Amino acid sequence: MTSWFRRRRDPAPAPPPVRSVSAPPPQSAPYAPPVPPGSAAGAEPARQPLPPVPPVPPAPPASPPVFAGRFGSAAGALRFVGHVTRLGGEDRVRLYRSPRHWWVVADVSLDAGRELVQLGDGVAYTGTAQAMRPVGAVPAGDPVADPATWTEAAVADLVRAGGLHPIDRAPLGEAVLVMPGVEVAATVRRALDLGLTVQHRLARLHALFGPDGSTMMVELRLRSRDQPVPPSLLAAVAQRPLTAVCRRAGRDGQLLVQHGLGGPVPDDELAALVAEGTWLLADAAFGCWRVEPLAERYADSAGLARRHAVPELVSGPDLGDLAAVDPPPVRVVPARLPGQVADAALLDDGDLPSVALVLEGHPLAEAARLIPGRGVHLLLAAGGILARLPLGEPLAAVGPGLVYLPLGHRLSPQLPPGARAELFEPDEETAVVVLRDRVLRFALAGQAPVWRLWAGQPPPVDLQLPAPAIELL
Repeated sequence: MTSWFRRRRDPAPAPPPVRSVSAPPPQSAPYAPPVPPGSAAGAEPARQPLPPVPPVPPAPPASPPVFAGRFGSAAGALRFVGHVTRLGGEDRVRLYRSPRHWWVVADVSLDAGRELVQLGDGVAYTGTAQAMRPVGAVPAGDPVADPATWTEAAVADLVRAGGLHPIDRAPLGEAVLVMPGVEVAATVRRALDLGLTVQHRLARLHALFGPDGSTMMVELRLRSRDQPVPPSLLAAVAQRPLTAVCRRAGRDGQLLVQHGLGGPVPDDELAALVAEGTWLLADAAFGCWRVEPLAERYADSAGLARRHAVPELVSGPDLGDLAAVDPPPVRVVPARLPGQVADAALLDDGDLPSVALVLEGHPLAEAARLIPGRGVHLLLAAGGILARLPLGEPLAAVGPGLVYLPLGHRLSPQLPPGARAELFEPDEETAVVVLRDRVLRFALAGQAPVWRLWAGQPPPVDLQLPAPAIELL
């Protein structure tokens, strides 16, 4: 069977006409590159290397975010700097100032920095050198800060803006006095008389703030062996011209602060901010200085106590001649004595019935003691409570022992405690009341609680004993 896929045969084509053909033109030889000298003929030519591709510079790394604290006061910035300094040194902070704020850039973690900034009442920021944004709540005003508007500041600028304020004058075991040389001798004499150890050295003071300036001073160190330096001495020395009484702070004593003044942060934190040398911070009368000691060690100051010539000793008068002197009598006179309180009261017989009405149910009834006398009685209650009770004549204790004077009075002439003890002879068994015209002595053996005045005998006691016990009795 014939399939329809088989093609039908076409008739045979007619032969082409015969024509004459000329010979083809000669073809040129193909191009052959020149053979380098010394190479074999027919060898493959060497490949020329491609020029090197220049390396693509790597993309600059993104600047890491920095942490900063914004503070409205120098005190808050100082607190933050002090905290960061204790964590790792002052090289971890950089200070800047904007028109309205202090900025502290710190090398701390975000969580630690945020907590420390809040201790200084500041706002935590983070960002780059182009823009800083607050961490957490957005503060009022423009939240984005431009570090390009900040100006660099120094620690001294921050300390100066923080200022000093009055504080309690705590006792000092060591005091440093900075004074002119003309004031040293008198101070040394007074300190040696009080049993203090005194040393000195010369120092040059350079202005810490403002224009450059320097002056020469003497640094005097006072130390006490077993008790603080007497405050009365420090108060007297502080009144002398161009003299600063200071306390020393810091591990190496690199900070001197005027006694009675303090900064916005503790002395140790301020001392940690001192980069080099010793700083002296004082009020405007003395100024703030950088102290440059001209000697490494202190010298003993005993040789500076110049003393005047001692007069020749002469024989004094015979003490028996004092009997010929007619002294004025001892009197009790009114006087202004602020702060004096009533420690006792002198009662007469007419005051006793009123005592029960005033003191019954009063807490004073438990502590007050009554010493009966002949027509007059002494009510003892220390602490000034009797001044508010209308009972008798209030008395004040003047000592030694139980020696009393009327409230608002003193002795004329004034007598020291030893003289009062010899004249009035108080002892452990008596109390003495010195009045304008007489001296009363009360025996302490007869004292009793004041509630005895209104508490009589208790009712008869009925012993509730069983019948056999009563029979045995």
